[in-house]
Amino acid sequence: MAYYNWTKILNTKSDKELVEFFRNSHLDTDAKLAALDEMECRKIASKVLTSHYKELYNHWSQQKIDNNKITFREISLKYSPHAIFFVSFIIFFQFLGSRYYSVDNFLLPQLVIFLTIGVVLIFNSRIKIRKIQEKRKKVNENIDQIILKIKTHSHEPQR
Repeated sequence: MAYYNWTKILNTKSDKELVEFFRNSHLDTDAKLAALDEMECRKIASKVLTSHYKELYNHWSQQKIDNNKITFREISLKYSPHAIFFVSFIIFFQFLGSRYYSVDNFLLPQLVIFLTIGVVLIFNSRIKIRKIQEKRKKVNENIDQIILKIKTHSHEPQR
């Protein structure tokens, strides 16, 4: 996602627009946290958060649970190199079982290609999984800050 200067954008909005901006479901947690900070600066956060405390608390708690779920993308990134290596081992055993070793035997180039693809996929998948985990950690930290601010501005007893 592109980087936006949310504080600069939110300074120009009115109080009503700011509350609508906070309730917008299509924005990421960085934008929601910036909107919450701006509402705190304008002293309207407690009024908005008190009236919808349970709804907001349940929503953000569910967001945190949903954020920690493993996605199909992570599963495919994790296990696709293993599938490629499995195919390369099958080719390797076919190569060992073949009766002739000549230029016409295409098993050796296939083996080299699949092993190379497997090694490249392992490094690529580990890098992508690390980026996904870093993003998930950042989103969880933002959600924790939002939940903490919701608790501090509400008049409900804290759990």
